[in-house]
Order: sequence, then C-alpha cells, then structure tokens
Amino acid sequence: MLYTKFANFLKTYKIVLLQIKKGCSLKLNYKDVLIPPKITNIDSRSKVNLESKKKFKFSRNNWEGIPVIASNMDYVGTFETARALQKNKILTAISKYYSDSEWVKAVASGVDINYSFITFGLENPNKILDKIHSIEDLTNQTFKLVMFDIANGYIIKYHNMINEIRKQRKDLILAAGNVVTKEGVKAISEAGSDLVKIGIGSGSVCDTSTVTGIGYPQFSAVYECSDEAVNLGVKIIADGGIRSSGDIVKSFVAGADFVMLGSLLAGHEQGGSPLKEINGKKHRQYYGMSSEQAMSIHEGKKKSYRASEGSVKWIEDKGDVNRTIEEILGGLRSACTYLNVSNIDGINKDIDYITVK
Repeated sequence: MLYTKFANFLKTYKIVLLQIKKGCSLKLNYKDVLIPPKITNIDSRSKVNLESKKKFKFSRNNWEGIPVIASNMDYVGTFETARALQKNKILTAISKYYSDSEWVKAVASGVDINYSFITFGLENPNKILDKIHSIEDLTNQTFKLVMFDIANGYIIKYHNMINEIRKQRKDLILAAGNVVTKEGVKAISEAGSDLVKIGIGSGSVCDTSTVTGIGYPQFSAVYECSDEAVNLGVKIIADGGIRSSGDIVKSFVAGADFVMLGSLLAGHEQGGSPLKEINGKKHRQYYGMSSEQAMSIHEGKKKSYRASEGSVKWIEDKGDVNRTIEEILGGLRSACTYLNVSNIDGINKDIDYITVK
C-alpha cells in the first residue's frame, strides 16, 4: 500500500516537472478542485438569492434569472423540461430538431421564450432567420435567446454565420460554442456572440478526447477563457463535466457566468427518453449528440467519413425533474452560506480554491 502511494506520488511529481519544463501549468478538472469555507454571517439558506441580472455586450436585451441552462441535447432540452424549469427562472436550450409548428404549439401551451433558447447548428443564415421570423409571426412573440451549438467552434464558416445573424438581429442575445481556448473565445466574440460556450471533451457522453485527442480539462478551460471573456466584454457558459451541484459552484469560482447541465438533467420523465427495465429497475436512455445513435436518429445513419464521438448510456429513471432542481438549488444555497455570499453572483473568481491532485 505504501509503495503504491509512493509510486503515485512520483508519477504526479514527474508530470508536474514535465509541465514546468514545457513552460505550462498543470490543467484541472472539477474533481481536482475544492473550495475552502469562510467565516459567515449568513445563518440560513433561505437568505440566499440565486437570481442574477445580466447585461450583454451586443444585444439590447437584458436577462434576469438563475444562471443555469438545461442542455439542448435529446431528452434534456425538451419543451416539457422548459416548462418545468422556467418556474424557477432557469433556462432551457431547446433541441434544434423541433419544427416551427412544434414551437408554435409549445409557446401556445405555456413555454416562456424569455427562458428558452431556440437552437441551431452550422446552417444557412437565411434559413435560420426565416425560422425565427416564422415562429415569431405565428406566435406574436419575439425571441430573446438564440443558441448556436456545434462541437467544433473554431470553424471560420461558423463565425461568419454568427456574424450574419448579428448584423440582421441586433436585439437577440446570441450564445455560441464550443471552444476551450482564449483564441476560440476571441473568435466567437468577434463574430458578435454575447455568450461563449466553453467545453470540448468533458461531457459524460462525449468521446471527442478519446477519439481525436482534442480537449481541455474543464475547470482550467473555464478559468482561462473567463479572463479573455472579461477583456472582451462578453460572458461565458461552462458546458460539460458537471456531475453535481458542487461542480456548478466550482464553475462559478472558475469564472463562468452561466452553467449548462446535460447528464445531471438527463433521465427525467420530462425528457421523454425511452424506458427499459434493467435488473428490475426502470432506466432511461441518454446519449451524446455526436454519437452514432444521434446521427442515426437525425440523419438516417452515420456518414462514412465521420467517427462517433459520443456514447450511449442507460441511467436509472430519476422521475420528476422538479425534485432534482430542488436538490441542485438547495446545494447552491448551501454553498453560498459556506462562502458568506448572499447572492449567486458572489460565487466568482474572488473566491479561493485548492487543488487536490
């Protein structure tokens, strides 16, 4: 046992020396970090306010609510999820695979577009604008939030697409990603996006780093990208690697303005994913949007020139998403009491953290 501990210490020590030799620091994931508590005068979680007020660099619109976003993944970013989360002023990035008519029905049945992103991938800008205008005309409501979501946010054609939408709609709050470097943040920002989504390879059903070798440890990615975002006057969304409410707190400490949740909100009845009994318990399907499963559903099959960069999981049925949201918000309030901050915006880079590698 002692030999194993010493061997692990030497391995870590050698990695650190190699990093120093190469002129770069060790990069961290959420599991590598903890946040020390502070002396506090907040004696009840009920005294904590989790709502935040956000202003943006490009959009004329402001936003107010809890800065948490349900991912636009299948079985997570559904209209049913949005209806549940908006009660707590939490955002949902709606799946890009919903039609105009489905959007119209959803808005008619109570989906609040002040808390719902309409989502697109890399598409023709005119097609995007046509869809937005069509839904707005049919619902007599104006979108506030638009999300552009692709795995590789470094593509120049993608930046040009965002820029074209920005030229046509200066009112919209635009979010786009994904990137993990300062260079990526700069490119997305200069394209006209108010929010830059940070995360490649860190999601629980994302295999990009395994398949391609590309990625960045998520805590460090958020920490470093947030510096560039502040310099450019834009905000960032931490997307990926969140497995608990504690990880949400760590994201804010790293500098995130919003945190996106995928696996944490998967497996609920509002997601509508298929059910299967495993060992006598109900399980629901959850998969990455670059998986062969997702490509088969939305594109008919996986293209021969592509590799699957996502996996499929069956997770135990979690029931009503409202129960999970209650636990998440309770965890955030508790963290605020430990850190002596009365508002969620107080969880930021001014708070110390320690590494536990």
